[in-house]
Amino acid sequence: MVLFKIKASIHLTGITGVLMYIIGLSFHFSKDVTLLAAAIIVFTGMVASARLYLKAHTGVEIILGIFIGLIPQLLTFQYWL
Repeated sequence: MVLFKIKASIHLTGITGVLMYIIGLSFHFSKDVTLLAAAIIVFTGMVASARLYLKAHTGVEIILGIFIGLIPQLLTFQYWL
């Protein structure tokens, strides 16, 4: 992203990656982690709100950070699920 001079929220990239990892583990081990996933979704919203409130990012940068964290996890699901 630095090479293309595109700013994205690294905070949301990380927390979205963790969220999708937990969901993947839930599918892989057939365990119910609904409460954990719900808590992480709430934390993701809190992080996004904080980044917008502090004017550290714009809405587009927030969404871009979410997709950067989401896509690699989705691509690896086919190899370990």
